[in-house]
Amino acid sequence: AAQALGRGGGVQGRATGLLGLPWLRQPQSLLAHAEHCRARCEALVQEAVAMPASAAVLHKVDQISESLCSALDVASLVSAVHPDPEWGEAAASASTMVGTTMARLNTDRRLNDALLRVKTSPSVRAALSEEQARFVELLLAEFEADGVHLPEQSQARVHALQGRIAGLGSSYMSALTREGAPSQPALSNLASAALDGGDGPLWVPSALVSALPASVGAALARHEGLVLLPDEESVTAAVLKWCPNERLRKAVFHRMHSVATGANLGTLAELLDARLDLARELGFASHTQMALAYGRVAGSEGEVTSFLSLVEDSTRDKLDAELLEMAAAKRSGRLGFGGGSSALGGWDVPFLTGALKASRWQVDSREISQYLELESALAGLSGLVSSLFGLSLHEQSLDYGEVWAPSVRKFALVDLALGSQPIGHIYLDLFKRALKMPINATFTVSAGARRHPAETAVSERAGPGGVLNEQAPLALPTVAIVCSFPGADEGAAEGARGSLRLLAHADLLTLYHEFGHALHALLGRTEMQHLSGVRGPLDFVECPSLLFERFASDWRVLRRWATHVRTGERIPEALVANMHKSTGHFVGYDTAVQTLYARTDLCFHGSSPPSRDSTAAVKALHERAFGPKLPWVDGTNWHANFGHFVSYSGGYYSYLWCRSLSAQLWHERFAEDPLSSSAGADLRRGLLEPGNARVPTAMLRDVLGGQDLSTEPLLRELSGSGTLAPHPDEL
Repeated sequence: AAQALGRGGGVQGRATGLLGLPWLRQPQSLLAHAEHCRARCEALVQEAVAMPASAAVLHKVDQISESLCSALDVASLVSAVHPDPEWGEAAASASTMVGTTMARLNTDRRLNDALLRVKTSPSVRAALSEEQARFVELLLAEFEADGVHLPEQSQARVHALQGRIAGLGSSYMSALTREGAPSQPALSNLASAALDGGDGPLWVPSALVSALPASVGAALARHEGLVLLPDEESVTAAVLKWCPNERLRKAVFHRMHSVATGANLGTLAELLDARLDLARELGFASHTQMALAYGRVAGSEGEVTSFLSLVEDSTRDKLDAELLEMAAAKRSGRLGFGGGSSALGGWDVPFLTGALKASRWQVDSREISQYLELESALAGLSGLVSSLFGLSLHEQSLDYGEVWAPSVRKFALVDLALGSQPIGHIYLDLFKRALKMPINATFTVSAGARRHPAETAVSERAGPGGVLNEQAPLALPTVAIVCSFPGADEGAAEGARGSLRLLAHADLLTLYHEFGHALHALLGRTEMQHLSGVRGPLDFVECPSLLFERFASDWRVLRRWATHVRTGERIPEALVANMHKSTGHFVGYDTAVQTLYARTDLCFHGSSPPSRDSTAAVKALHERAFGPKLPWVDGTNWHANFGHFVSYSGGYYSYLWCRSLSAQLWHERFAEDPLSSSAGADLRRGLLEPGNARVPTAMLRDVLGGQDLSTEPLLRELSGSGTLAPHPDEL
């Protein structure tokens, strides 16, 4: 498997722009490109509306979609990852410009009418392929959802609200990247910080954080026996999990959920109100009702809440028993608690669950990491896709100016049946650094689709300054996987080829999850890029990525590459088996957290969102989920630090929903043989290549051999009678 990565890497050859785009050499190019995208789309609109009803109209409309999506995706990626604020500001402005163009075109009656002519012409409609007919139906639904049927005055309000929502979402997300001036080294008052979070990042005695994993502790600033704990999620999560001193954990918990995020509460309130106003303007009672009306697998909010209730019912008894177990363990004092009380608090749960799992199952995530070295993990991914799909990963050399940070790498995805010719490219930006958004996400730079002549994307064919070059070659589908793993510093080539990087198992799950998204985007072979890869329903596109997580926890997959970094021993089957048992140990609590997130999201986007006092609403939902055994912590507001409210508005249930879909796929097709080339071929042809060109439920049934969809595999896992796949937050 290690050889499957091929050779390459490093920087050499000609100079180019970011992402290999010749036009993207300076921040201003993003703005020029956004303006060019607007002009190009208007020209395409003129062409589309002048054409007689035919499939050619659909191809022209798809070009408009691709131009907009490509420009917006590139700008969004640059905004999230570029270390230069000038680039970030230009990318944010470009995103706004493209978003404005998109909002205007989404209510363009000329385009809507052109599509209607195709739909209502019997001879034309009869000649359409299944994908083309679906494209027409989905696009018309999207036009309706954006208010194309409304009078001009109402459309103007819709456009204004859409712009406001985009701006508020950007502000909310920007606040999650907290880059403040370094504080002066001075011992923090933990007693005070444990009550209100303190008035700045915490300086604590180094002895209090000695239990932190080396990858976290080595990156912390130190001064004369003190250690600075920055307001970064990776650091605070590690402290909560590993440090026994309760006063420290309580202080960090408060900072994580109050001081560092409280300013976002106002932004969240405005965002919820704006989304409700938009839904009402479009004739819906709530934002969730609007979201479910167009393009979701779930048919109604009632179907979603019934599903969540089934999940909660399957784990309620486990949750009660687990909370009692945690409380008893804390009272016993046998886990090394120091400086705290006997009552169970939210700051105790990560430490207690980790310690109890390790004690009962002899599983220590730091020991597991010794088998999970990054280069071996990448080779293992290459070996996995080779077995399943006949694909391979090969690292590529970089041109000057192609990437935005020294640790970014580029891989070609090669179809072995076609020789050594790449069928797509993947950029890997895995490590946290200053000014990088703390996210785990996959950005589609260009989608995988069977394009017709002269239908290349503007962003792929634009020359310097955003001027279109009609002779430029078509770029391969390209994605960027962006993670926030600890271990690489800004300006250093940490994480580059040959470096030693040990992954936590949670990081490995995240890598496999995002790789599932990447494959979905790169392997798309749709006629219309608008239907390619992850451009599908929110409660379907997480299915391949959640399925891929399961391969990262299967010993039959891990044993092919996971060896101890010092001894070379293959990861023991017993260790992986205990890891699975450990994962299921607190499945009640873990599931309750996920359903709490989903119900909070539905509450926030209902007909009466609690924008005036969102914290009171979240407290009530917390008490419904956990009761008195795990009291709400007054003064905290985790919902002000939850980026999914921006990107998954009314749709966070999709994670559990897609987890159910992936559980059925796993148990029916891969559990017996996770390296089955037959199952892999069916998954590729039946689910990954079609993207959204077919109805998702029909694709799933085909891969399942005609079986109806069922929640039973997931419910069996949650109740303890099936094999449970870990979630990234569970180890």
